[in-house]
Amino acid sequence: TQPDVRYEAYSQVRLTHQPDVYLLMLEAYGEILATWDMREAYQALMAEVEQRLQLAGYHAASAYSASPVHGGTSWFSISTVHTGVTIDRPQIYAALERVGARVPSLTRFFREQGYVTHALQPGSWDRSGLHRFELFHHEIPVDGDTIAYHGKRYGWGRIPDQYSLGLFRERYFRPSARPRYAFYMCLSTHYPWDGVPAHVRDWHALARPDFEPSAADDSWPLPLAYEQIGSELRRGYFRSISYEWQLLVDWLQAEAGHDSVIVIVGDHQPRLEWNVPGAVTMNTPVHVLAQDPQLVERFVAQGFQPGLYAEPRSATKLQHAGLFSLLISQLAARYAAEPAAYYPHGLPLAALQR
Repeated sequence: TQPDVRYEAYSQVRLTHQPDVYLLMLEAYGEILATWDMREAYQALMAEVEQRLQLAGYHAASAYSASPVHGGTSWFSISTVHTGVTIDRPQIYAALERVGARVPSLTRFFREQGYVTHALQPGSWDRSGLHRFELFHHEIPVDGDTIAYHGKRYGWGRIPDQYSLGLFRERYFRPSARPRYAFYMCLSTHYPWDGVPAHVRDWHALARPDFEPSAADDSWPLPLAYEQIGSELRRGYFRSISYEWQLLVDWLQAEAGHDSVIVIVGDHQPRLEWNVPGAVTMNTPVHVLAQDPQLVERFVAQGFQPGLYAEPRSATKLQHAGLFSLLISQLAARYAAEPAAYYPHGLPLAALQR
């Protein structure tokens, strides 16, 4: 099989306007939020988020995209979004590891545009004593070992996302004359959902092993419809989603003075109970936010729905493997003289051959 080099054409694209770009992937952020008994609570949550971000100057559009995996193996989904190639088996991921930063990816695209590239992956740490491997060669990678958290542990990921984001922004996300690209893979929405961290006034306090919040944060109450969620597992899952959105709103409000483009996507659906109150698909929400309404309108023209809540519908046929080219093609159409092709299904495995 001959290598498929169609993504190499992106190296010829030059953005004449360079907004900051963030790719934020939310662990287990799934379509079931809009199709199960969490629907009304999720609609209310997203209405609150949208109102706060509109006041900060953001425009938004949302859709659903089919992940290559369900309920786990997040690294397959992450690499699929980064490369525009469906990574859904260990053998394919191993092939990607061998070519690493040499294949076209979101990180490589922005690096070639002169961006500072950041990665915040608090769920990655050295479990084996072997050298930690940063697949896409971000200029500033921050993982669990870099964060060096010694506070109270929460769930599978141990580190509460408020602490990870606080440390990242304070220590590594400093002002720069260059535009910046940042990838963030959250942790606090990961199973199990019985120990959702509290949102605290000062994230530094979370570093103390004996720290306990003195009172609940009443600035972000759960929606009234939360009480309609029919199991404690699903209620815990919803609380984790609400917690994560509160952190993202804090961050994006603080970044509102910058011209920025934010893509938020779930890595995969969560694996919750069997005998569930709704269908199970591979779909996850995808949101695009920007201060530039004309850029957001371009995504609406591609099938996104205006705002931060999208009604699930079969007419939207996005796939995670297509998100790489979708983002590059719309940025190029708005900010570059050269067009960039959109491949809705991504490219075949031959795009990884080098």
